[in-house]
Parts: sequence; C-alpha cells; structure tokens
Amino acid sequence: METVISNYKPTAPAMKLHSSDARIIVCVGGLGSGKSFAVVKEIEQSAIQWPKMPMAMYRKTMPALRDSTLKEFMKHVDPILGKYKYREDTFNFLGDSYMNFRGLDEATKAKSTNYALVVMEEAEEFTIEEFRRLNERIREKGDWPLRLILVLNPVDEEHWIYDQFVQNKAAWDAVGGCEVIHFSTYDNIENLPEGYIDQVTVGMTADEIDRYINGNWGTLQRGEPVFSKMLRPDLHLRKVDLEIGMILLRGWDFGFNHPAISFRVVDKLGRMNTKHEMLGDKEDLIDFAPKVLHRTNLLFPPDMPVFDFGDPRGHDKAQNGKGTCFETLREFGIHAIGERGSREYVEEGIRQMKKEFSTLIEGVPKHTIDPSCTIHRAGFFGKYIRDLDGRPKKDGYYEHVMDSSRYISHHHKQADAIANAITQSKVARQSRNVLKNRFTGYGRHNG
Repeated sequence: METVISNYKPTAPAMKLHSSDARIIVCVGGLGSGKSFAVVKEIEQSAIQWPKMPMAMYRKTMPALRDSTLKEFMKHVDPILGKYKYREDTFNFLGDSYMNFRGLDEATKAKSTNYALVVMEEAEEFTIEEFRRLNERIREKGDWPLRLILVLNPVDEEHWIYDQFVQNKAAWDAVGGCEVIHFSTYDNIENLPEGYIDQVTVGMTADEIDRYINGNWGTLQRGEPVFSKMLRPDLHLRKVDLEIGMILLRGWDFGFNHPAISFRVVDKLGRMNTKHEMLGDKEDLIDFAPKVLHRTNLLFPPDMPVFDFGDPRGHDKAQNGKGTCFETLREFGIHAIGERGSREYVEEGIRQMKKEFSTLIEGVPKHTIDPSCTIHRAGFFGKYIRDLDGRPKKDGYYEHVMDSSRYISHHHKQADAIANAITQSKVARQSRNVLKNRFTGYGRHNG
C-alpha cells in the first residue's frame, strides 16, 4: 500500500475531536473556524485505521449537500486515499471503507442503512426526530467505535441540540459519552485571509460576534447587561503590544469549579488593557496557581512588575482547615491584595470599571479588551447580566472572569506601589533616552 504523507497540523479544538472516544461529538464553530476540515481529517483517519468501515454524511437536502458540503469534502480529502463515485454519491477509500453522501428530506429515508459513523452537517437544520432516526442507524458491528458527529453553527439555548447535549449532557455521558467542542475563528486564523475577522464582523452585534467568531452558544439574554450599553466594539476592543515600562496586574477569583484570572497591562499613561485570561475547571488553587505563573512567564517579560488582587473572601478560613486562599498564594511567592473597603464592594468595583471604560486618555478608553479574551469580551458586551434582584447574576461561568477583573479595578487605585512602579518606569525611560541622545550626538552641548 502506498505511503501517505500528511502536512496536516490540527488546531487545539481539532485535537480534541481526534482524541475523543465519545459516542456523540458536537462540533460547534464560528465562521472559518476549520470545524468541517477537522471532521474530514477525522473521517480519513477512521477509514485508514478501520478497513471496511461504513460511514455517511447527511445534510438536510441533497441539493444543499451537493452545492456546499460535498464540495468542501472533496476540497479537503486527500485524493490518494480513494475515489468518488458520482452515480452512487459515495467516496470509496483504500481498504474498502466508504462514505455515503445523503440528503435527508424525510427522516424515513435513513431506515434501510446501518453505519459505524454518521456526520450531520449543518446539524442545526435537522429536527430532533431526524437526529433520532439517524442515531438508530449507527449499529454496524466491527472493530471500530460507533459515533455520531454533529457539525453546526452556534444555536441558542432554546434549540434541541443545546437542550440535549448541554442541559441533558449527563444522560448522554452515561450511555457512551458526549463531548461538545467549540471551534473559534481565532483558532484557524493562520489559514484565513488577512483581515478576515474584521471584514466579516462589520455590522455584527457583540452577541453575533461571540457566536459566529468565538463559536459560543447564543445565550438568550434575560436580564439587564451590566456593561454592554456603554461599550463600543470599535472603541473598547483593542490589541496592545507589550512595551518597556508597562506593568502587569493580575486579578484572582477563587473557587474550585472555575478559578479565574484576568491579566491587565498598564502603559505609561495609566491606560489598561485586558491582555489575557484563564478559566480553570474543577481544580484547587494549589493546582491553578502554578499554571498561572507558567502562563505569566510564557507571555510577559521577566522584568515586568507584577501586582496581584483577589476576592476579599479569600481571607476567610477554608472549611477543610487548610488555610486561606491568600495564604496559598503566598506559598508561591504571590502577595495579593484583597480588602473589602466597604460592604458594597461589588457595586463599588463595577462603578470603578464603568469609570475606566468611560474615561478617555489621548482618545483611548482607560480600559480596553484584547479581542482574543473571548470570555471577557462576551461578558462585558452582554453576557454578564443582572438577576431579578438587581445584583450581578451568578451564572457559574462569565461571573468568574468578570469578578477577577473587578478585583483589579476595585483595589489597584489603593496600591501606592503601582503608582511608584509607573513613575519609576517613566524615570528609567527618560534616563535611557538621555543616554541615547548623548551617544548619538543629539542634545550634545558644544563647548
């Protein structure tokens, strides 16, 4: 058999797809995120690994499949691996595995076929009844795993896909496993034309950007947004390059389910940019903190001054008697600030953040967000909302990064060391400029 050499470099979400052993895999992706390409590569690998494997790719209608899905497949599949038979609408792989291409105008059309793998392209177009009919057909016995892959654009919380595989995920986990993988346009940016994201997002709302670029579910907004009415994507979304003299502020939100941290850089004018974010998943602070230190060393210069701020409740003793969160941070050499200052420190922090967003310094908001910080971006632009009691909603997700950012806003003004660091960086920069002028002849005094 001829050797096949592939130059395929999977993105991080694609790696999750290729390594998943779940029976149901949901690939949710933004525009140009590479989700369909990754699925084609998964099909190739399956065909090579398990000879004679029966597979099928379905679209709601056959014309739609031929006009788009089939063309995409033929563009991405390695031609050395097989040949497409147009009469049968089948791609036959070497080793006798095959992929049927079928339209599903009616769910009953799937009754007479058995497969090991079924792919539902544009899965959001199918009804739950049609999904169930296809799911019934995944029963061909063999050495291969039995799988159903749904490929779709993000839907909202009322769609059956969200209800089945997010809300009801535990039930699917119990009968073979269910994995939901989000593909972002940013993950595939190297394979897209320059300026692609800027071009396709013209006129989009913040929620549409979050769905069709970041690949997140379309959350139904049921409360008043905390920040979005005062923010503008063209003004508050901004990439900032790291420069000498900047300082780094880290905000910590403690908790086991989703520990979170915000990274802000501050320039010589005092303008702040949320440059990076981290959201943990079911891990103690003693495990999360080393990851934060590693990420800091990876992304920021070693001589950049760092200041840390955390949830004031981090001073409370843990129920297990292992000490406070601030004590844990000190074990890693992290000396964080976290004083309440008042009983209403939540609203106090929010007011400070709003002031940062509305204050312009040389035409730029005092606080901006790097577009790559997708959780911050979505939270600030509408997903972080107030509950029925008027307080910020405890949603179990966006709240954590929003809180981590709020701790920075609430506390950093009280830290004289930060002001001193900015002053010192200005003095150092001025000193370097004086020396540079002397050695280059500029500003030289003639005697």
